[in-house]
Amino acid sequence: MTYEKEYTFFKNIAQRFGLPVREVRPSLLLFSHGGRGGLFLLENDVLQERLSYIIDTCPEKKLIYIQNGEGDTNLLFLSLPERTERTLLFLGPFHKKDYIKAYGIMVEFAQLLWNDSFEIERYAFSLKHKHPLVEKVMEEIEKDISANHTLNCMAKKMCVSPGHLSKVFANDMGMTLTEYVNRKKVEYGAYLLTTTEDKICTIAIQCGMRDNNYFSRLFKRYAGISPAEYRKRGSK
Repeated sequence: MTYEKEYTFFKNIAQRFGLPVREVRPSLLLFSHGGRGGLFLLENDVLQERLSYIIDTCPEKKLIYIQNGEGDTNLLFLSLPERTERTLLFLGPFHKKDYIKAYGIMVEFAQLLWNDSFEIERYAFSLKHKHPLVEKVMEEIEKDISANHTLNCMAKKMCVSPGHLSKVFANDMGMTLTEYVNRKKVEYGAYLLTTTEDKICTIAIQCGMRDNNYFSRLFKRYAGISPAEYRKRGSK
């Protein structure tokens, strides 16, 4: 199925209403720093982490609507078919007052793509301050990403039970501690791949993983491409 003609038509309509629309690879969203080159509108770490998780698990034939209940961070996105690398179509950010027209044209585009056989999923976020316990855990992870940051080890450092830490962290971040740590390891690995000439096996160790094959599988899971391919593209 080709959709280039429909996409051009859709893009023209969106821009006519003043709604930004773009195609982007999930890997660019995951490794955005300071808001540049990726989800530039998301300056809140909690929201970035939650969105990254949703983006990674977004299947085809699903239209995702994301709303920040305390502001104007509203997004609509879906996976695009027929791409060598998974690509997402983003509409937004847009204000709450523009929801109806944004939603309408995105649904129409999804109908063109999948002949009405798609689902709509909604997420609402609140940009509240992180729990003090979660902030301490994140600071500990940032100090040394190569350290052993398992739930049990981190709970012991924080002098709390693993169950309590797991619940508080998941409630605040929208993902498990293990998921968060893995993302940080891959993010740091991506940084080293493009800023150093270290071997991939060395970078894996610097990220706290002595199994190079496991690092490569984990990296591809989040970035969509292998470490070697990521380095190759970064050099260009």
